[in-house]
Amino acid sequence: MQQARCARLGEDKMIEKVQWRCLIEIDNASNFIRGEKSREKFIQLEREMSVNVQSFLSKEGLPESPSEPDPEQTILPPKSTGNVQD
Repeated sequence: MQQARCARLGEDKMIEKVQWRCLIEIDNASNFIRGEKSREKFIQLEREMSVNVQSFLSKEGLPESPSEPDPEQTILPPKSTGNVQD
């Protein structure tokens, strides 16, 4: 059977190493509501509320590419080692 299958698929000579099985049917699958207990939609809503929306009033205001803007450069003070000489 394996040789006939390879002949049917042309040059594919790969041998399956996993025996595939049919899915098990769930008896009460219709009782579930998708995403009923999910918090992701609320997390996403909070995330979207914290992001500033940019409005472009003219074509000239549009960026040249959709890439992320350069990160802000911040200068941090040097960390103290706890020595009196620092």
